[in-house]
Amino acid sequence: MKRLKVAATALAAGALVAVPAIAEAVAQPARPAQPAQPAAAPQAATAGPTGVAGNWTKKFADEFGGTKLADTWTPGWFGSGVTAPINGDEQACYDSRQVSLPGDGALHLKASARPSTCDGKTKPNTGSLVNSNGKFHYRYGLVEWRAYIPPSGTRMANWPALWSNGENWPTDGENDTMEGLGGNACFHFHSPSGGPGNCAAGNLTGWHTYYVRVWQH
Repeated sequence: MKRLKVAATALAAGALVAVPAIAEAVAQPARPAQPAQPAAAPQAATAGPTGVAGNWTKKFADEFGGTKLADTWTPGWFGSGVTAPINGDEQACYDSRQVSLPGDGALHLKASARPSTCDGKTKPNTGSLVNSNGKFHYRYGLVEWRAYIPPSGTRMANWPALWSNGENWPTDGENDTMEGLGGNACFHFHSPSGGPGNCAAGNLTGWHTYYVRVWQH
Protein backbone atom coordinates (compact mmCIF):
# COMPACT_ATOMS: atom_id res chain seq x y z
CA MET A 1 0.00 0.00 0.00
CA LYS A 2 1.32 3.43 -0.89
CA ARG A 3 0.89 6.61 1.13
CA LEU A 4 -2.52 7.88 2.13
CA LYS A 5 -3.68 11.45 2.55
CA VAL A 6 -6.29 12.18 5.20
CA ALA A 7 -9.61 13.99 5.05
CA ALA A 8 -12.71 14.74 7.06
CA THR A 9 -16.08 15.45 5.48
CA ALA A 10 -19.46 16.62 6.71
CA LEU A 11 -22.48 15.79 4.62
CA ALA A 12 -25.11 15.85 7.37
CA ALA A 13 -26.80 19.01 8.63
CA GLY A 14 -25.12 20.70 11.57
CA ALA A 15 -21.98 18.53 11.62
CA LEU A 16 -19.27 19.59 14.05
CA VAL A 17 -16.07 17.58 13.84
CA ALA A 18 -12.88 17.80 15.89
CA VAL A 19 -9.93 16.09 14.22
CA PRO A 20 -7.34 16.13 16.99
CA ALA A 21 -4.62 14.05 15.38
CA ILE A 22 -3.50 12.33 12.22
CA ALA A 23 -0.43 10.22 12.89
CA GLU A 24 1.73 7.28 11.98
CA ALA A 25 1.76 6.58 15.68
CA VAL A 26 0.35 8.47 18.63
CA ALA A 27 -2.59 10.86 18.53
CA GLN A 28 -4.00 13.07 21.25
CA PRO A 29 -7.73 13.72 21.86
CA ALA A 30 -9.08 17.21 21.38
CA ARG A 31 -9.29 19.75 24.16
CA PRO A 32 -12.80 20.40 25.52
CA ALA A 33 -15.06 22.14 23.01
CA GLN A 34 -18.65 23.32 23.03
CA PRO A 35 -20.53 21.71 20.12
CA ALA A 36 -23.57 23.25 18.51
CA GLN A 37 -25.79 20.59 20.11
CA PRO A 38 -25.70 19.20 23.69
CA ALA A 39 -23.02 16.51 24.02
CA ALA A 40 -20.46 15.15 26.43
CA ALA A 41 -17.24 17.17 26.43
CA PRO A 42 -14.18 15.75 24.64
CA GLN A 43 -11.76 13.76 26.77
CA ALA A 44 -8.69 15.43 28.18
CA ALA A 45 -5.47 15.01 26.23
CA THR A 46 -3.38 11.93 27.03
CA ALA A 47 0.17 10.84 26.28
CA GLY A 48 -0.77 8.13 23.80
CA PRO A 49 -3.56 6.73 21.65
CA THR A 50 -6.83 6.10 23.47
CA GLY A 51 -7.03 2.43 24.46
CA VAL A 52 -4.12 1.35 22.25
CA ALA A 53 -1.15 -0.16 24.08
CA GLY A 54 2.45 0.05 22.89
CA ASN A 55 5.20 2.57 22.29
CA TRP A 56 4.28 5.17 19.71
CA THR A 57 6.05 8.11 18.11
CA LYS A 58 3.82 11.03 17.23
CA LYS A 59 4.24 12.29 13.66
CA PHE A 60 1.45 14.83 13.37
CA ALA A 61 -1.35 16.18 15.57
CA ASP A 62 -3.78 19.07 15.29
CA GLU A 63 -6.10 20.07 18.14
CA PHE A 64 -7.42 23.18 16.34
CA GLY A 65 -6.68 25.51 19.22
CA GLY A 66 -6.46 28.67 17.10
CA THR A 67 -8.69 30.47 14.64
CA LYS A 68 -6.73 29.74 11.45
CA LEU A 69 -6.50 26.43 9.62
CA ALA A 70 -2.96 25.00 9.72
CA ASP A 71 -1.03 24.76 6.45
CA THR A 72 -1.40 20.95 6.61
CA TRP A 73 -5.08 21.26 5.66
CA THR A 74 -6.83 22.47 2.52
CA PRO A 75 -10.58 23.17 2.60
CA GLY A 76 -12.40 21.75 -0.40
CA TRP A 77 -11.70 18.82 -2.67
CA PHE A 78 -9.14 19.13 -5.49
CA GLY A 79 -9.32 22.90 -5.32
CA SER A 80 -10.72 25.75 -3.25
CA GLY A 81 -13.97 27.67 -3.23
CA VAL A 82 -16.91 25.44 -4.22
CA THR A 83 -15.70 22.04 -5.38
CA ALA A 84 -17.43 18.97 -6.75
CA PRO A 85 -17.57 15.53 -5.11
CA ILE A 86 -15.55 12.74 -6.68
CA ASN A 87 -18.67 10.56 -6.68
CA GLY A 88 -21.29 11.94 -9.04
CA ASP A 89 -24.07 10.34 -6.97
CA GLU A 90 -23.36 12.61 -4.01
CA GLN A 91 -26.03 15.26 -3.57
CA ALA A 92 -23.79 18.06 -2.30
CA CYS A 93 -20.96 20.32 -3.41
CA TYR A 94 -18.16 21.26 -0.98
CA ASP A 95 -17.98 24.93 -0.01
CA SER A 96 -14.74 26.09 1.66
CA ARG A 97 -16.64 28.92 3.38
CA GLN A 98 -18.37 26.29 5.53
CA VAL A 99 -15.07 25.29 7.16
CA SER A 100 -14.33 27.33 10.28
CA LEU A 101 -12.23 27.48 13.46
CA PRO A 102 -14.07 29.70 15.95
CA GLY A 103 -11.40 29.21 18.64
CA ASP A 104 -13.22 26.61 20.75
CA GLY A 105 -10.70 23.82 20.12
CA ALA A 106 -12.68 22.12 17.35
CA LEU A 107 -12.77 22.21 13.57
CA HIS A 108 -16.32 23.00 12.44
CA LEU A 109 -17.49 21.37 9.22
CA LYS A 110 -20.93 22.67 8.31
CA ALA A 111 -23.45 21.02 6.04
CA SER A 112 -26.62 22.75 4.96
CA ALA A 113 -29.73 22.01 2.95
CA ARG A 114 -29.09 24.77 0.43
CA PRO A 115 -28.33 24.29 -3.27
CA SER A 116 -24.87 24.91 -4.68
CA THR A 117 -23.31 24.57 -8.12
CA CYS A 118 -20.07 22.75 -8.93
CA ASP A 119 -18.72 21.46 -12.25
CA GLY A 120 -21.70 23.04 -13.94
CA LYS A 121 -24.24 21.02 -11.95
CA THR A 122 -26.54 22.25 -9.19
CA LYS A 123 -26.91 19.97 -6.19
CA PRO A 124 -29.54 20.33 -3.44
CA ASN A 125 -27.10 20.39 -0.49
CA THR A 126 -23.81 22.01 0.48
CA GLY A 127 -21.21 20.20 2.58
CA SER A 128 -17.64 20.88 3.69
CA LEU A 129 -14.31 19.08 3.76
CA VAL A 130 -10.65 19.44 4.73
CA ASN A 131 -7.87 17.29 3.32
CA SER A 132 -4.08 16.94 3.56
CA ASN A 133 -3.38 16.12 -0.09
CA GLY A 134 0.19 17.08 -1.00
CA LYS A 135 0.93 18.22 2.57
CA PHE A 136 0.75 15.20 4.87
CA HIS A 137 0.71 11.48 4.06
CA TYR A 138 1.28 8.30 6.01
CA ARG A 139 2.03 4.71 5.10
CA TYR A 140 1.74 2.67 8.31
CA GLY A 141 0.82 3.40 11.92
CA LEU A 142 -2.23 4.62 13.80
CA VAL A 143 -4.70 7.36 12.92
CA GLU A 144 -6.98 8.65 15.68
CA TRP A 145 -9.80 11.19 15.57
CA ARG A 146 -11.99 12.72 18.26
CA ALA A 147 -15.22 13.84 16.62
CA TYR A 148 -18.71 15.08 17.43
CA ILE A 149 -21.31 13.58 15.12
CA PRO A 150 -24.85 15.03 15.10
CA PRO A 151 -27.88 12.79 15.49
CA SER A 152 -30.70 12.00 13.11
CA GLY A 153 -33.40 10.92 15.51
CA THR A 154 -31.71 8.40 17.79
CA ARG A 155 -28.99 7.39 15.34
CA MET A 156 -25.99 8.88 13.59
CA ALA A 157 -26.75 11.34 10.81
CA ASN A 158 -25.82 10.29 7.29
CA TRP A 159 -22.94 10.79 5.85
CA PRO A 160 -20.13 12.29 7.94
CA ALA A 161 -16.75 10.62 7.38
CA LEU A 162 -13.16 10.47 8.68
CA TRP A 163 -11.01 8.74 6.11
CA SER A 164 -7.71 8.38 4.25
CA ASN A 165 -7.36 8.06 0.52
CA GLY A 166 -4.51 6.69 -1.61
CA GLU A 167 -2.53 8.99 -3.89
CA ASN A 168 -3.53 6.88 -6.89
CA TRP A 169 -7.10 5.89 -6.03
CA PRO A 170 -8.38 3.18 -6.13
CA THR A 171 -5.07 1.33 -6.72
CA ASP A 172 -3.60 2.59 -3.44
CA GLY A 173 -6.76 1.95 -1.45
CA GLU A 174 -9.13 3.93 0.72
CA ASN A 175 -9.08 3.61 4.50
CA ASP A 176 -12.42 4.68 6.01
CA THR A 177 -11.89 5.07 9.76
CA MET A 178 -15.53 6.03 10.28
CA GLU A 179 -18.45 6.66 7.96
CA GLY A 180 -22.01 7.34 9.05
CA LEU A 181 -23.96 4.88 6.92
CA GLY A 182 -27.58 4.01 7.56
CA GLY A 183 -27.37 5.37 11.11
CA ASN A 184 -24.33 3.23 12.01
CA ALA A 185 -20.64 4.04 12.42
CA CYS A 186 -18.91 1.94 9.74
CA PHE A 187 -15.30 1.21 8.83
CA HIS A 188 -13.93 -0.24 5.60
CA PHE A 189 -10.70 -0.62 3.68
CA HIS A 190 -11.35 -0.42 -0.04
CA SER A 191 -8.77 -1.70 -2.50
CA PRO A 192 -8.64 -3.66 -5.76
CA SER A 193 -8.43 -6.83 -3.64
CA GLY A 194 -11.71 -6.16 -1.83
CA GLY A 195 -13.31 -4.06 0.87
CA PRO A 196 -13.19 -5.66 4.32
CA GLY A 197 -15.02 -3.85 7.09
CA ASN A 198 -18.03 -3.74 9.36
CA CYS A 199 -20.42 -1.40 11.16
CA ALA A 200 -20.96 -0.65 14.85
CA ALA A 201 -24.65 -0.39 15.66
CA GLY A 202 -26.14 1.71 18.45
CA ASN A 203 -26.34 5.40 19.20
CA LEU A 204 -22.83 6.70 18.48
CA THR A 205 -23.78 10.34 18.20
CA GLY A 206 -21.97 13.01 20.19
CA TRP A 207 -18.26 12.88 21.04
CA HIS A 208 -16.42 9.64 20.36
CA THR A 209 -12.85 8.63 19.53
CA TYR A 210 -12.28 6.59 16.37
CA TYR A 211 -9.01 5.05 15.31
CA VAL A 212 -7.57 2.75 12.69
CA ARG A 213 -4.27 0.89 12.79
CA VAL A 214 -2.44 0.16 9.55
CA TRP A 215 0.51 -2.22 9.43
CA GLN A 216 2.55 -4.24 6.97
CA HIS A 217 2.20 -8.03 7.01
